[in-house]
Amino acid sequence: PGKLYVIGGIVDKNRYPRLTLNKAEEQGIAHAQLPIAKYVKMSTRKIMTVNQIFEMLLKFIETNDWKTAFMDVIPQRKFKNEDEEPIKGDEASAEDSSDSSADD
Repeated sequence: PGKLYVIGGIVDKNRYPRLTLNKAEEQGIAHAQLPIAKYVKMSTRKIMTVNQIFEMLLKFIETNDWKTAFMDVIPQRKFKNEDEEPIKGDEASAEDSSDSSADD
């Protein structure tokens, strides 16, 4: 309640690193990442479609539970099996911003 979520933006880290984030900071706009790494282990990078993010937000509003929202929406192929090694660079990208989580 009382928050506006903008899903997407330009997130091309190679061509335009931090473009949307820098713009938000320059304009004093609050920003956050979904707390995916806090609740689930991923075998791939956290790249999701706009539809998936929207579904996660709807599921969170319905259940008030991030883990349920993520487990119900994120494709199973993206979850890490216990015997898998982490993907190189995935730990750094999991929390590549010092932004606070969207916990509320």
